[in-house]
Amino acid sequence: MMTETTPSLFSANQTGRRVRLRTLTVLRWAAVAGQIVAIAVSQRFFGVQIELGLCAVAIGASIIANVVIHFVFPENRRLNEREATLMLAFDILQLGILLMVTGGLNNPFAMLIVAPVTVGAMVLSLRSTLVIGTAAVVLVTIMTWLHVPLRTAAGEVLALPDVFELGHWAAILIAIVFVGVYTRQVSAEIQSMAQGLLVLHQKVILLLH
Repeated sequence: MMTETTPSLFSANQTGRRVRLRTLTVLRWAAVAGQIVAIAVSQRFFGVQIELGLCAVAIGASIIANVVIHFVFPENRRLNEREATLMLAFDILQLGILLMVTGGLNNPFAMLIVAPVTVGAMVLSLRSTLVIGTAAVVLVTIMTWLHVPLRTAAGEVLALPDVFELGHWAAILIAIVFVGVYTRQVSAEIQSMAQGLLVLHQKVILLLH
């Protein structure tokens, strides 16, 4: 008799899947392009005063990292658990620093810090996913009180009321947990189904021979 089992979110046996280096570097290039466009549009069309030097340092770190990776490692390299975790941890730190120098939680793009956590939940083990998620929570919490304020061309500070900033902080934390858990569960089910189909395929081949 066969019993249907649902992959457990917290299963100790569930491990991350090896991801291609090229996948993460392409995502990083896309993030860099988006960051540059967002800063340019905010400054040119909305007159927001931004610390361009600090932004250049944060964005430049991602560019340098990708260039170094391109010349040192082959693009088709499959990252192990530790390497993928370090890649995503770097991306969270870079984005967190960029948000800190551009208004913190007053920056409408602060929610994007959920993105690396989502990727981590898809490809990393539970332990590494928790590390990435915790790093995101810590950075979001720090930027509530440590950030460079955004200012208009007239020098007026662009800041949310305290209650809205608190709500924004809570919303991001909830999104980190909910999206991370949901993505991980769906990824686990897809992986379990793929493994089941592979076993079935092997059994069919054995029967035919």
